[in-house]
Amino acid sequence: MRRTGMLPALLGCFAILAAQPATAEEEEQQLDSEDVIVIEGDQPVSVRDVRRQAGSITPREGAVGAPLARMRREVCVGVYGLAPDSARLVIDRIYYNAEAVGLKVSEEEGCTANIVVAVVEDPREEFASLRRESSRLVEGIDLWERKRVAEQEGPALAWNAVATTAFDGSQPIGRGPPVFESTMSGRTGTHTLREIMVSVVLVDSEALAGLDGVTLADYATMRSLAHTRAPIEAISAPTVLGLFTAEGAPDRLSAFDRGYLRSLYGGPGNRPLSYAMSDIGREIRREMEGRE
Repeated sequence: MRRTGMLPALLGCFAILAAQPATAEEEEQQLDSEDVIVIEGDQPVSVRDVRRQAGSITPREGAVGAPLARMRREVCVGVYGLAPDSARLVIDRIYYNAEAVGLKVSEEEGCTANIVVAVVEDPREEFASLRRESSRLVEGIDLWERKRVAEQEGPALAWNAVATTAFDGSQPIGRGPPVFESTMSGRTGTHTLREIMVSVVLVDSEALAGLDGVTLADYATMRSLAHTRAPIEAISAPTVLGLFTAEGAPDRLSAFDRGYLRSLYGGPGNRPLSYAMSDIGREIRREMEGRE
């Protein structure tokens, strides 16, 4: 007998609880010329390794030079599978993190969640159930994103539905490559944006033993405000993204994590990938060195 996941039914019944810089090549040479920086715990790590790690947690997709995906609309968080007080803690912490990088958060009661955090018995079965039910939570995720979800290891699954829009925010029409009437394109800026429309984080309930709500919220922050994945190689700098897959990962946003998010949201949303990654490397270094 086919098991039906809990999320589709619940989502259908009620709202979830809600409340001219240097070229990229020059920038890379400048960053890599500094051999060592000091991070949390006085563990030295090279700038090159930090930038390599930033690249490893950032899935490559879309056209060459496409900008990194990020949220543009007001953040509305929904939490399922936790007691109300615990859910409120997770929501408030994600809102705090979102505001820290300049995002606005919704003050509307019953807003439609564009970040969903769900604690479930079987994340993979829930994902399959959401697809069978054609839930809005899986609308807009393409073949490659579905493949990435299927390949994720550990007790957590996360994905982002990303749309390509014109720089002025207008949506592309049709199924072919997006075409916009815009002249805003060049080496340091494209005429398109990639907007995260919905982010979903599913966590196996058994994996939460010993973890508090802030830990869950910080992990969800890195998986929802940015299009990221858990590290696929040895970690050079501590990151909460390794919470369920890497030994000794921090249980809070690290300097690496804060630098990544601050850079993602601190610069133009239409930066080509190479420029965005250079900026991320610089901001992570600033965070790790404790500079503002």
